Parts: sequence; structure tokens; C-alpha cells
Amino acid sequence: MEDENEYANMKTTFNNKLNEIIKAKGVNHQIFNPLSYATMISKVEHAKGLKFGKTPADYARLKKYDILEIDGVKRLVVPFFSSTTSSGNKTSSAIRMFVHTDEIFDILHTAHLKSGHKSRQGMTQEVSQFKNITREMIMIYLGLCEVCQEKVAKFHEREIKKSYIDFISMSADQHGYNLILVYLDVKTQFVQLRPLKNTELQEVTQSLLDIFTIFGPPDLLQGNVSNEFGSSLANEVCLFWSDFKFNFIKTEDRDQLLVECTIRVTEILNAWVEANKTMEWSEGVKYVQYMKNRDFNPTLNRSAGEALLGHKFGRSGTRKRSLDQALSDKEEESDAQEAMNSGIDKQDVPIKQYAPKRIKLEQVDNSEVPHLIVPNIKTNDEDEPENILP
Repeated sequence: MEDENEYANMKTTFNNKLNEIIKAKGVNHQIFNPLSYATMISKVEHAKGLKFGKTPADYARLKKYDILEIDGVKRLVVPFFSSTTSSGNKTSSAIRMFVHTDEIFDILHTAHLKSGHKSRQGMTQEVSQFKNITREMIMIYLGLCEVCQEKVAKFHEREIKKSYIDFISMSADQHGYNLILVYLDVKTQFVQLRPLKNTELQEVTQSLLDIFTIFGPPDLLQGNVSNEFGSSLANEVCLFWSDFKFNFIKTEDRDQLLVECTIRVTEILNAWVEANKTMEWSEGVKYVQYMKNRDFNPTLNRSAGEALLGHKFGRSGTRKRSLDQALSDKEEESDAQEAMNSGIDKQDVPIKQYAPKRIKLEQVDNSEVPHLIVPNIKTNDEDEPENILP
């Protein structure tokens, strides 16, 4: 009895909201009540029976509607067609049927339960054979489903998985790469880097899908891109993840976490280029990603790699050691310079493991590194810019 009452209450509420939609649409819509549905069938049948003397209204109806008997009941359908392929096979368009207001709730309810409480996109596919069941109707129904509302509540109760994307502009190397896509997970601060040849939608989407299919998509992705590009990117990703959300951020509003990450990536990449004596920076991006995720993070009290995977990132390989050494040499040189300026003996300055500090910059000065281009990075601080590049 309780289920019957719940069903009846849902149907009443749904139909009330549906009537509000119909009133707001005026007369130009294809949402029929049972009486107008039967009337339209009669008008279409009349128009189809006329050999001569069809009015413009008759032609308009025949363009929109046809009649098909389904399970012994006359139904309004979208005019369908058949054609013959080059191989001689006959094909027909799919039948799409119009339904009236007394049927819509039951159709949605049955499809929703059968699908296992699918989301809007899944429901849209389930009822795609019904021409006049709209996305708006589906959203009204989903808003009345208690199971779905509980899912939404649990989603908002848990911690939102948030990530950033940014781009570092580079000089083109012999492989044609001139950009680095920076993808940063906010919780673990784990960074992923992908060299890009351009910022065309397809290339950026494929790089993100490469990341998402390994680590899963975030609940919210933010990036400094145009509204048009961001909307197209969200639409492409939504083909795979219907609940994916993308927000836009202005350059000046970028989180300090993202700013520091971009600076550190550029610093390590410069060291890799110098250590390997090559201008083909795209070949070093994967090593830079490894090194950045191995950095000790004072906020997390461990590295980003350990925060994500649960174990420490070790040192391995001679080329990796050469990069370690290049970074250590630069830090030792910097410490020694500070010691000389302060009157301390150079030998008393220890070589320390790099631990990123909170860097406050208005702009990164890359004038001494002509082969690498670093984006302007702004904050709201009044401090003078500090050059951290090698």
C-alpha cells in the first residue's frame, strides 16, 4: 500500500509540473493530452485521405505526423521512410512515436526502474523511441525519485574530487611539440604532464581521456581556457562520463597550488634539458612528471606520489641520477651563493633535498632561458618577482 501511495503521489506531482510546462509553452508544442492526441490522429487521417484540395495545414501535418497501428492502437508517429542501399538492401528509419500526457509518467517510471535508476543521459537513451518525451520531463521525474535523490545527497556528502588543468607554452622542438598540458589533482597534488602540438579540441580531449581512463575523471575540473573551448571540451568528455563538470578560471584567479606546480615543472624541465644536453624537451616530460611527484610536500608531509599510491618513489636509473644531481648542484650553488653573501663559509652549507616552498610571484623571468617559454603567473601579492629558473 505504501508503494502504491508513493507511486500515486509521484505521478500527481509529475503531472502538475508537466501542466505548468505546457502552459508556459503556449500553443506551439507537441505535448498532447488524450483529447488533443485523438483529434490530431483524425486530422492526419483526413489529410492522408485527400487526393486533391489539401490545405497548407494539411501539408504541414503530413510533414510532421503519420499514423501507425501498434498493438491494435492507432498511434501518431514521425513519418518514416525506406531506402535502398548501393548493395540492394532495403533500410527503414526507426519508428519514433508520440505519446500523450496520461502515458508519459508511466513510460518514464517503467524505463527508469528497468534501467536501474540511470541518470539523465541514460534515461534519454532509454526513451529515445518516444518523440515528445523531452529532457525537461526526464529531469522532473528524476527530481521525484527518492533513490536518485539519495544518490545525489551522498555525492555531496563525500569529498569532491577536484583537479586543475593549465598549459605551459614552449618553443617547438623537432617533434612539433610546443605546449605542455599540466593536470593537477588538488587532494594529492599529483601532477600529470602531456606534451601537445596544439590546443585543438581533439588533442586536448584525447590527453585528458588518457588520464581519466587510468585514474578516473574528477568530479570538477577547472582550467584557464575560453568559455567556448571549455564548453566543447566538457561536451566531448561527457560522451564518456555523463556527470563530468568543467568550470572556467581566469588567469589571475589561478590557485597558488597550480602556480607553484607550473613553476616547479618548468624548473625541473630546465634541469633535465641541461643535464641531457638536448633541446628536445618533449622527451623529458615523463621524467619531469616523475621527479615532480617525488618531491617532498610539506603540506602532505610526504610526496604526491606517496599520497596517491601509498608508497615512496625511489631513485632509479643513471639518467635519473644525472637529473637528481643537476637539481642538487643548482640548489647547492644557490645555497653557497647565499652563504657567501652572508659571510658564512661555503663548506658549512649542506646539500639539501628540494622541498617546494610557498612561492609568491607576479611574473616568472625567463629571459635567461631562451629555449623555454614560461607563462606569466600572477598573484594578488605586492612582492617583487623572484626568478627561480636556473
